[in-house]
Amino acid sequence: MAEVLKLETRINADRETVWKALTDPKELVRWFPLEAHVKPGQGGSIHLTWQEHKFDQKIEVWQPPEHLRVAEEQHFGGAPAHGHRMIDYKLKSEGKQTVLHLEHSGFDAPSAGGGHAALNARLASTVASCWQAQFGALKQYTEQHLGEDRTVSWTHVPAKESHAQTWARLIGPKGIVSSGSLTSLKAGETYSFKAPTGDSFHGVVIDS
Repeated sequence: MAEVLKLETRINADRETVWKALTDPKELVRWFPLEAHVKPGQGGSIHLTWQEHKFDQKIEVWQPPEHLRVAEEQHFGGAPAHGHRMIDYKLKSEGKQTVLHLEHSGFDAPSAGGGHAALNARLASTVASCWQAQFGALKQYTEQHLGEDRTVSWTHVPAKESHAQTWARLIGPKGIVSSGSLTSLKAGETYSFKAPTGDSFHGVVIDS
């Protein structure tokens, strides 16, 4: 059975601003990918890159500033490459806010055999968590940092420990936190800590 992700968020910005953040390459790299290339219009394309991770999307619907639908043809996360995945964005104005509704579909395999059904369900769950985090980044950018460039640190370090153990080490005294705490924080809460380098960091948690 196909998995369809349905997510929605409210953004304190007009539709034109949100549409531009979703479709303009200069705006996209300020909150989403590391590199972006866009050929606008129906039949055009959007290419998003996070170093070795690349996503090529064909634009199937282009109706500024209301409706964008793209098709992904490559597979990811170990799921079988069957058909293509669709990402459907719909933007609606409500007062001074924009309601962004997203549907990400196509997490299905030719059959449920070989563990493909369970794999696609896990992948859909992981992608849903990623979208929630990116919604937070989009809100943070459009509401508080519109037009500002960002600096991204992208590091890959192999870890032999479990995910939970690695995370605990990262946010502990043997990781990036020499004083203060990042544990048990929830979205919307403030944080403050000092790194081993002596640098101080503070802000608001986007997703947890």
